[in-house]
Amino acid sequence: MRNKIVTTAAVIAGLFSLFSACSKKNDAGGTTLRWQTLGSAQADPINRRTARQFEKKHPGIKITMESVPPGAGYTQKLFVKFTAGDNNAPDVFWNSDMVTFATKDTLLDLSAFRQKDPECFERLNPALLNGVILDNKIWSLPVNCGVALLFYNKEMFDAAGVAYPGNNLTWDDLLTLAKRMTIKEGNMTRQYGLILTSHVYRDMVLGIQESFYSPDYTRALFDTPAMIKSVRKAMTFLYSGACGSMSELAENSSGWGAELFLGGRAAMYIGLSFEIGTINQQKDQLRLSVARIPKFPEGTHRPMLHFSIVSVYKGTKTPDEAWAFVKYLGSDEAIIREITRGGSLPVTLSGNQFKALEKATWIDDNGKTTLIESLRTGISTRQVLQNNPWMPSTKQAVIFSEEMDPVFFNNTPEWIPVKLRKVQQRIQMEINEGRGGK
Repeated sequence: MRNKIVTTAAVIAGLFSLFSACSKKNDAGGTTLRWQTLGSAQADPINRRTARQFEKKHPGIKITMESVPPGAGYTQKLFVKFTAGDNNAPDVFWNSDMVTFATKDTLLDLSAFRQKDPECFERLNPALLNGVILDNKIWSLPVNCGVALLFYNKEMFDAAGVAYPGNNLTWDDLLTLAKRMTIKEGNMTRQYGLILTSHVYRDMVLGIQESFYSPDYTRALFDTPAMIKSVRKAMTFLYSGACGSMSELAENSSGWGAELFLGGRAAMYIGLSFEIGTINQQKDQLRLSVARIPKFPEGTHRPMLHFSIVSVYKGTKTPDEAWAFVKYLGSDEAIIREITRGGSLPVTLSGNQFKALEKATWIDDNGKTTLIESLRTGISTRQVLQNNPWMPSTKQAVIFSEEMDPVFFNNTPEWIPVKLRKVQQRIQMEINEGRGGK
């Protein structure tokens, strides 16, 4: 396994992310757990409320929450706390890089708790459960779930007299629809048909290719025909005139394409279901719905499932109490609160969480059907992209960005095969190095 420490954390800002340091006895004779969360103005009040609810159910345990903003060096700083035996190291924490922590022997294997609380694990969406297993050990617990979707503004479609996007679109269908929903005034574009980013290639390729790596993660798959086709299609969208320019996305959306969608600049937007709650808070009464991610004619609908995970530090002095808290974070009670406000989808495929989704008021019935279908056909982002034990996912992201961003920004599609071969070579070298030069 690789002995390199990741220096950047891949994070989804504003999600229901969790974390804080080593337990101790409190003045009342109970236990104090340290919980480190990924901080944001939206997430902090939710996390504090979750901690208080847990304390009511477990009066002998007090939660001390530390909110840490996302940023570079997060994983490395936390790892230093663990290896130094820092008394301020968290007992329970939001885990941005499960592979690094697991291979550095800093995580508590939760497999024993599967014997104690089997229902907690057995009810999980299998795609999510598989995403927290490495070397046949369970290193984390999923505490929320989101899926890639096509958002659309129903008012804009009604005004144009155009039918809403369906759940069986191809990528070419979507491009045609985006062009139809684009409104130009002279040389200016008043309304884009669609907002997306270059990362959409990932959603495209997984409809026609199983993963970005071989099943044993020893071989990278970044220069395949499916990758070349998907990156070319993504570039076609970005330079179609219907999807916002690369420069506008970089300058005006602050890395979040939903801002242009919220501002009435676009009829559609490809994003994550997590954003529904935020969109509803920021844009009162926005009439939105969602459709499934499109596919290529020869492919299938395989949307990417994104989910936050929490882990227990191996050095915690109170593993049972730490597990009790982790179990609560993944419980129906905690997750249904997030489902109700639009901050999460079920981590299960049936039961009370699905009932809560069916009652949700933040999405219409068509949207609920889409969400359920997406959950049942989705694949774990961690399993196909992030959980390679031979190299950190953040390194893969840096390599792809360094090689491919110039291609996207300079609109040079002829360089796609050459640059993808370079990506392939660099990532394969990282994997081989992680395997000891094999």
